[in-house]
Amino acid sequence: MSGFPLPNSPIVLLDETLELRELNLSVAQELWEVARDKSLWKFSADVPGSLTEFEHYIRQAMLSRKLNTCVPFALWDVASNRYVGATRLANIDYQHRRAEIGWTWLALSAQRSFVNSTAKRMLLDYAFSTLECIRVELKCSNLNLASRAAIERLGATFEGTLRAHMQLPDGSRRDTCYYSILIEEWPALRAKLIARSRRAV
Repeated sequence: MSGFPLPNSPIVLLDETLELRELNLSVAQELWEVARDKSLWKFSADVPGSLTEFEHYIRQAMLSRKLNTCVPFALWDVASNRYVGATRLANIDYQHRRAEIGWTWLALSAQRSFVNSTAKRMLLDYAFSTLECIRVELKCSNLNLASRAAIERLGATFEGTLRAHMQLPDGSRRDTCYYSILIEEWPALRAKLIARSRRAV
């Protein structure tokens, strides 16, 4: 798999409207202004309650990056000139050529906009073209209907639900829906996403 291991230098993915900049502590304060909205973490097992906890959250992501199993990104909206959220390419499996897109949270102002679909397209392009993955996974809470709809709009295939997959901070158990896209499916799905984004302009 020629795409692995990941480069040591920071990875930046560029699009006309959005930049995915590798996440690090230098943007913690600015990104925390978005992340401090607790509604963004409703379905997450990680709920940072302070800047200190958010910095720990970033450090954990950076540690996975050093292990070459994850690339965490901060999402930079070119038009508004500010950070609007974060996402990751994670659980990278060298042997089986697969990875997962997740840990995504967006400012309320960026939800139901181009940001999520554009970021997902950029990450899928990187996973399939540069890392030469043959499978990319996505997952979300079965109760997160907005995320499920967004994943399904990408054209991902629903594979099933893992019951009691996670325990949330309030003690409740989260059932998790799993989806995937395979490398042979991606060209057609990518073309549909691009055509849809052009119609939206």
